[in-house]
Amino acid sequence: MLDIYLKGFIVTFSLIVAIGAQNAYVLKLGLLKQYVLMAVVMCITFDFILISAGVFGLGYFIQGNQLLINGIAIFGIIFLCFYAIISFRS
Repeated sequence: MLDIYLKGFIVTFSLIVAIGAQNAYVLKLGLLKQYVLMAVVMCITFDFILISAGVFGLGYFIQGNQLLINGIAIFGIIFLCFYAIISFRS
């Protein structure tokens, strides 16, 4: 049982430590000294929600619903394109 928790901790820790888009964004706000606390709280909240959804089997519930899978994919594409445009402008 401890082995499972240790593997989960290591995987989650590796996702958080890696400098990805989210961490780069928080670092940028920290250097600019703008909305740092709000950004950190939002990142922690959304990370908790998304990791919990993955751990508790959200994939099991959506695997048979192709419309929902396509909707999530389209939303992700639109969000990333919008974020890319904003980042390119700045």
